[in-house]
Amino acid sequence: MSLTLCANATTLGLHKDLAALRAEHNIPVLGYSLFDANQPARITLLGADKNISMRWGSNTKTLTAITLLQLAKAGLVDLDAPLSNYVDAKHWNNPWRNTNPVRVIHLLELTAGFTDLSSTEFNYNKPITLANALALAPTHRTSRWPPGLQHSYSNLTPGLSQLLIETLAGLSYSAAVAKYVLQPLEMKQTNFSVAADLPGGFKADGLTPIPYWHMTFPAYGAMNAPIADVTRLAQSLLRRSQILGETTLDHLLVARSSAGAQVGFTFEYASGLYPRVRSGLVWQGHGGDADGYRSRVALLPQHKRGYVVVINTDNPEALRRIEQRLEEHISNQIPKLKEPARFPIKPSALKRFTGHYYPASTRFDLSSWAQGRATGAEIRFDEASSSLVFTRGKKRTQLLPVTENTFRRPGDPVATLVFIKQGEHQYLQGELGNFFNTDSCPEYASATCRQIHSNIGPSPRP
Repeated sequence: MSLTLCANATTLGLHKDLAALRAEHNIPVLGYSLFDANQPARITLLGADKNISMRWGSNTKTLTAITLLQLAKAGLVDLDAPLSNYVDAKHWNNPWRNTNPVRVIHLLELTAGFTDLSSTEFNYNKPITLANALALAPTHRTSRWPPGLQHSYSNLTPGLSQLLIETLAGLSYSAAVAKYVLQPLEMKQTNFSVAADLPGGFKADGLTPIPYWHMTFPAYGAMNAPIADVTRLAQSLLRRSQILGETTLDHLLVARSSAGAQVGFTFEYASGLYPRVRSGLVWQGHGGDADGYRSRVALLPQHKRGYVVVINTDNPEALRRIEQRLEEHISNQIPKLKEPARFPIKPSALKRFTGHYYPASTRFDLSSWAQGRATGAEIRFDEASSSLVFTRGKKRTQLLPVTENTFRRPGDPVATLVFIKQGEHQYLQGELGNFFNTDSCPEYASATCRQIHSNIGPSPRP
């Protein structure tokens, strides 16, 4: 009995704190749910009826990925096959098509080599057919680095996922998602068009309305749903639902297609979910941002626990504080992961990773990146601590070895960074971003590197 009373008191304290955060940040509607794999979810909606729809932004990518994985489960697509086996390659340009074709798995894990949407696509705020959306900026849909090299977050890539889904299923995107995911999981009110019961999205002040955003490709962020539907989806992942199947669930949690994944580095964006370290634990999930709505789906698969949260203001700081409180509530009941012991590696071996590094990918401002004007980084060997230090701008991060080529930041309970050697090129991938050592620049960035070296000179060596 005392345990139950304690749990109730703890939950009441959480509700009180979240209500206070809602009032402090003037959030019209705040919805959240707490759940585990075996018990009914506790769903709370402040400011509206619990059945009201909200916008979930990029959490839609999880649905898109699951739909493609279910099509693979049905034998309609081979995830490792070139995308051109199924849809006309005229819809994208890949300079490495003969050696590194865009494969289906690259769509799922956002490793196709694309930047994000062009400004034309982002700013097109009208309902549009898929054919017309694909015609908006076709030359922008170009692989800027070899497909399969690295993950780079993109809202462009799901446009091709949508095309593939519609081609394979012979249905519209919304109908295909409904058939393969929503109906089996009984997400009965989820849709991808304007819902009559949406409370509206607002700027950070909670007062200034933001017009409804008609996304160019619904597959990257157009999901509208009550919190109960999204909670049902999250719980199905924790329960390893037989409806979805083991293969689908494994793909959602483990990355496979990047250079890092090929050498066993798993702390990367997988198929529609990605990991992050919070409160001494590794959470899997996704975030969302849509015309005045912010959201998060967060799971602890190992502990079968999780939460879902959504607000209808464009206030990332408010959502961050709400997430922090939810994660604190859940993690207080779970043993923290121990930080890995420092791997014994000689200073001479560490020093081979030092030098100047430049971003190996870019999401926005392609021109500045291509001209060598993006912010680079430097890795030095610190004699006092006998460790590597990553510096970018004013930020300094100590890199602690977990294995010979994987590292973590202080406080990380797992390896969150990996150094990869491909031929003469050295890359850094992981939580700090994608970088290459400028001593030997990859061919796709050779012109960029000439400008880099004219600015910074040769890399320092200890």
